[in-house]
Amino acid sequence: MASKKFFISYKHVEPDTTLAKSLAQGLERARHEVFIDINIPIGKDWSKEIAAQMERCDYLVVLISKDVLNSEMVQAEVRSAFQRNKRDGSPSILPVRVRYNDKLDYELSAFLDRLQHATWETPEDSEKILQALLNAATDSTPRRDPGIGDASKGTAVHEPAGAGENYCRPQPVVDTRVLSAPGGSIKLTDPLYLRRTADSVVTQRAKVVGETLVIKAPRQMGKSSLLLRYLSECAASGKKHAFLDFSIFSDVVVEDYSTLLTEIAGFLTRKFKVAGATPARSRINSN
Repeated sequence: MASKKFFISYKHVEPDTTLAKSLAQGLERARHEVFIDINIPIGKDWSKEIAAQMERCDYLVVLISKDVLNSEMVQAEVRSAFQRNKRDGSPSILPVRVRYNDKLDYELSAFLDRLQHATWETPEDSEKILQALLNAATDSTPRRDPGIGDASKGTAVHEPAGAGENYCRPQPVVDTRVLSAPGGSIKLTDPLYLRRTADSVVTQRAKVVGETLVIKAPRQMGKSSLLLRYLSECAASGKKHAFLDFSIFSDVVVEDYSTLLTEIAGFLTRKFKVAGATPARSRINSN
């Protein structure tokens, strides 16, 4: 039997780690070449080593437990193997479910749900899983995205998760239609808004009286969204506000400081409906 190259992807938790080591030892006894991350030599760039091993392996064995759902590394390795398989026809992905039979997240479901998988529940299953991997290595038939073994060979195989009459394509966990496209200000109620240090600053300054707050930043850095939140805090503190766009003033007004101040005062008295104030004669550009 020709030697094959295996890459074992798993989360560093138990029983996953013990199972990964056991499978690696069994495959090596059968004279296969095995990569498992705990064998990376000290001082090596582990990210480059993993990428290199992924490019040369014939099989990716992925141990799927509940903890894998939170492992970006395992998901990245499965994604890389899937993309290379589509491009080159290898590696074959061999899923092993480790005490986990629930649904996977959207991305892993897209990669793995259609594949045959083996199931590990107790240490007594380790030898059965190893034999399933060895059987997969003896099958020289070219194929894309195969699973483990064949039901006719009696190995530990199961139908892909969700298979049956009611099976349907995995759906995204988030409806992307409700997400707004980048650009413009972000609504106060938008759950995707990320608070920054500046948010804490404007929240505190909104309570101060007799102070001018200037918000400065390059384009598309969130100035408008920050301003909305500042004004909301001002309103919560009992303050009134008015929007004044300086582009409405003519060049004649802007060029004379005294005239500009008079126009601004007139604008604000009208907006705030100040009793007894005499509106200034407007020189706003009608164009």
